Amino acid sequence: MLVGGTLAWVADHRLILGFGGYAAMDWEGCVSSGGFGCNGWHDRHRGPGEEPRLAYGGLVLGFNAMPRRAVDFYGGILVGGGCVRASEEEWAGAAADWRREEYFWTLEPQAMLLLKFSRFLQVGIGGSYRFVSGVESRWTSRARLQGAAGLLSIRLGLL
Repeated sequence: MLVGGTLAWVADHRLILGFGGYAAMDWEGCVSSGGFGCNGWHDRHRGPGEEPRLAYGGLVLGFNAMPRRAVDFYGGILVGGGCVRASEEEWAGAAADWRREEYFWTLEPQAMLLLKFSRFLQVGIGGSYRFVSGVESRWTSRARLQGAAGLLSIRLGLL
C-alpha cells in the first residue's frame, strides 16, 4: 500500500499546482504474483525502522472540471522521480558492483470522482497509472515498478 499526500495551490477552484509524494508503508499485503496495488512486490524481510522500499514524488498539475457542483471530476498528473531500495535478502548476496538504491523518473496520470461535503471537505475515489523509466538492475525492473493503482482521497482546505 502506498500512502501519500499533496500540498497545492488552487486557482479559481479549478487549476491545481503543487507537490505530491508517496511511500510504501505495508508490504505484508502484497503477493509475489502481483497483488492489487503492489505491482509484484513481496517483502517480508523489512526490519523495524528500515526505510520504505519505494518512495517517489514530484510536481502535481491538475484540473477540477466542475468545482461549484456537489459532484466534481478531477484530472491531474504527477511528474517527478523516486527511489527503490533492495531488501536485506536481495542485498545479502549482492555483487560488488550492485547499488542498493535505484533512482527513477515517474509520470503518473490520475483521475478521480469527487464528492463535496462542504466548502472545506471533499472525498474522492479514482485511479492512476504509474509510468517509470531509468531503472534496470539485477534486483528490480521497470515492469515491477509501473502499473495501475486505485486512489482514495480526502481533500481539506478552501476548495
